[in-house]
Amino acid sequence: GGKIPIRWTAPEAIAYRKFSSASDAWSYGIVMWEVMSYGERPYWEMSNQDVILSIEEGYRLPAPMGCPASLHQLMLHCWQKERNHRPKFSDIVSFLDKLIRNPSTLHTLVEDVLV
Repeated sequence: GGKIPIRWTAPEAIAYRKFSSASDAWSYGIVMWEVMSYGERPYWEMSNQDVILSIEEGYRLPAPMGCPASLHQLMLHCWQKERNHRPKFSDIVSFLDKLIRNPSTLHTLVEDVLV
């Protein structure tokens, strides 16, 4: 097997090589964070080992500056420890579609995020 990109990979994929649409949702949340932070490196200068330990202890990346709470909430949903608690891509698409169709809801949808 090849190397795993630790910063973008779900905990179960790192620990057990269990890759699924749920681990893809985790990665999607990280990429979304990168986009909203204008290309910052996820977990900044932390070592891969520190990233793994921090995530296990419950740490999640904070909202990038200026990132609407509803989008950070979506990221946090993607980063749920239990993979079956993460959103399905159909739910992510539906949520983002609502935002695109009605941008004024960007700041009010926090409660509606993939409940």
